[in-house]
Amino acid sequence: MIDAQPKKKVLIVDDQRTNVDVLVGILPEYERRVALNGQQALKIARSDNPPDIILLDIMMPEMNGHQVCEQLKADPKTADIPVIFVTARRETEDEAMGLSLGAVDYITKPFNASIVRHRVKIHLDLKEQRDNLETLVQRRTRDLEQARLAAETANQAKSEFLANMSHEIRTPMNAIIGMTDLLLDTHPSREQRDFLEIIQTSSRSLLELLNGILDLSRIDAGSLHLEHIPFDLLGRVENACEGLALLAHQKGLELLCHISPELPGSLIGDPLRLSQILVNLLNNAIKFTKQGEVVVRVSPMEKIRPDAENCLVHFAVQDTGIGIPTDRLGRIFDRFTQADGSITRSFGGTGLGLTISRHLVEMMGGVLWVESRVDQGSTFHFTARFNMTQRCAVSPGWILEERRNPGQSVKLTGTSALVAWPNPRGRAILLETLQDFGIDATAVDDADPLRIALAGRHADHPFDVLILDHTLPDRDPNLLAWLKDQAGWRGHLIILVPAHRGQNGTWCTLHPAVCCRKPVKKYLLRQHIMHLLGYPSESEEGPAEEAHPATPEPKGASINILLVEDILNNQRLAVTILRRAGHWVTVANNGAEALKAIASHAFDLILMDLHMPEMDGFEATRRIRDGEGVAEAKRNIPIIAVTARVMAAEQERCQKSGMNGFLRKPYHARQLLEAIAPFCNREKLPVATPPPVTEAPILKPVTGDPEVIARNRLRFLNEGPDQISALHQAIAAQDPARACQLATWFKESALEVGATRVRVKAMLLGGKAEIKNWTDATTILADLTQELTKARDALLRPEN
Repeated sequence: MIDAQPKKKVLIVDDQRTNVDVLVGILPEYERRVALNGQQALKIARSDNPPDIILLDIMMPEMNGHQVCEQLKADPKTADIPVIFVTARRETEDEAMGLSLGAVDYITKPFNASIVRHRVKIHLDLKEQRDNLETLVQRRTRDLEQARLAAETANQAKSEFLANMSHEIRTPMNAIIGMTDLLLDTHPSREQRDFLEIIQTSSRSLLELLNGILDLSRIDAGSLHLEHIPFDLLGRVENACEGLALLAHQKGLELLCHISPELPGSLIGDPLRLSQILVNLLNNAIKFTKQGEVVVRVSPMEKIRPDAENCLVHFAVQDTGIGIPTDRLGRIFDRFTQADGSITRSFGGTGLGLTISRHLVEMMGGVLWVESRVDQGSTFHFTARFNMTQRCAVSPGWILEERRNPGQSVKLTGTSALVAWPNPRGRAILLETLQDFGIDATAVDDADPLRIALAGRHADHPFDVLILDHTLPDRDPNLLAWLKDQAGWRGHLIILVPAHRGQNGTWCTLHPAVCCRKPVKKYLLRQHIMHLLGYPSESEEGPAEEAHPATPEPKGASINILLVEDILNNQRLAVTILRRAGHWVTVANNGAEALKAIASHAFDLILMDLHMPEMDGFEATRRIRDGEGVAEAKRNIPIIAVTARVMAAEQERCQKSGMNGFLRKPYHARQLLEAIAPFCNREKLPVATPPPVTEAPILKPVTGDPEVIARNRLRFLNEGPDQISALHQAIAAQDPARACQLATWFKESALEVGATRVRVKAMLLGGKAEIKNWTDATTILADLTQELTKARDALLRPEN
């Protein structure tokens, strides 16, 4: 026998007993409850056995129906109970008021039994459906949450697998790449060098594939995050081109780079990921282009206003390569996909680069797309939005503070230059660059127009500088000799040379002459011109490096290093690099051996592998820092983590464990020596009386509008105490973003009032906070607080 469903509960609220009796008689199929006033109604509704629906009279003493309804709807416990107003009044305003308070219906007296029953049933059915729907939603939500947790667990397992795979592959690759570098330094024969370069190139291709898979995993897991730091846009783009110039020039391609002078020199964003996108696109362009050129263009996508907080930048990488068929354009951004299988067989690659680039571009608030025609080339476009500092917006020049030197303020207006370069795009870009410098530039496309231009130049007004592409003297060996006797120029020569040929004496036979590698970097070109014209400058570009530079010399004194590493080949690699650099090295095979070595010997630095048998690097570091079996004087010995794991969480874990540096495998000799360089500047010299320290003045003179200076000082005095208090809180909470923001306030405001020592401490503090070195940050904060007090006292003195 099936149990009968419990009756629905109806609460009837009316101060007239006659009306109550009528409604009770009309609704015999329900469990009926009665309240003769508003207070009783609220008590019943809020009980543990509330009604399913309420029939509520409006006109009642003490508390009318509108007031009762308002309280019911304001209480979460009773808000979902449907309320139907019953009243003898037929005023529209009463009905509107009731509905606005949350009632579901309105019945007038005298009652029509059929209407009352029908409306009560409708609203009870609606409530039941709503309750069932909410139950269903809750169940579905619970199911979705379980599915989400399962997906996160699966993602975590996948990420862990990829991290382990990365570690296992990178560990032997470290020895392969490192030992290949060392062999290339031993002056092998031409044939041996070719073999070694094949090993080196193949290893780097494998490493690039591994990095791509890891990036894809981070994207899928939602754990790939962008930096938000100031960077040099011009330098970042030019360096990406410079890094691939050798590959392009070895194929006989021209690689050109054009950055619009309208763009700010520095922006705020993720420079590393921007470089990754550019390198991916440039690699593809060079790979799929047999002849012609690859051009990178960077320009603003929208007009940049002086007060703008951000800007949208358009990047384009154009090639003259094989192109992509129209019906395959939509597939090339899919992971592990290229236009067709023959592409992979002919050119190699996995197709991961474009997939990762698309995701990175979207994270930067932009779009990646392609235009292409078969056998005519392709252009890959992408946009990215970057924030701008105030300096970026008001000073949109390409020269940054970091690049300034005594000669940088020299104006080149009035200087004249003649450019001879057969490539039309390169010639146009170079002309625009020279004109941006203020130089009066003329361009020709070959040797014969060059001769005509020089012959037609008056001897009393010659060209100051001649910029010559290497292809002209290559094709016309007599050109340089002919130039020596011409009066139409002053003898200042710049020859544009490809990256794989470097400085070549047969080209630079005229004095003074400079060889400038392509693609031409704006800053270096300006430096070369200034150097030739006799202005004080210091060029970044010295003699061309050998194809494989020798292992660099150590910076600072030789030190005693403990190498903790369980893989024999990696031990041999690190020991060879370090001993060649003049350091003493002791090897421990795991953390336990490292603790024994530290107990009996003195070391200046520990290189600590993280994943080892018996005792890993984290446990060994914890014991060293906690002083377990280690003398008090040795607890703070610097430790550099060395690992083949590259997940960001690994580096954060190392910092929290008390390690002082982080080096990823595989590494080159230069990278290893650069990692230990900060710890090599403690030469063991006899103790001597230090020279007297001359501190910077508390205040330096500030020039400018007196009213502006006065306002800046008042702001510094009034806001300084609150800002330093907030900075103490940010450091205590270990909040890097907030700490850097406050340190920037002190750095900028101190500059405005001439508080030099405050500015220096703020800069140091911001750097420590950015890398989350809270120990040093706390120490510097105490110094900053003292310097702030001194600066405030100095500003309040009458003479200031």
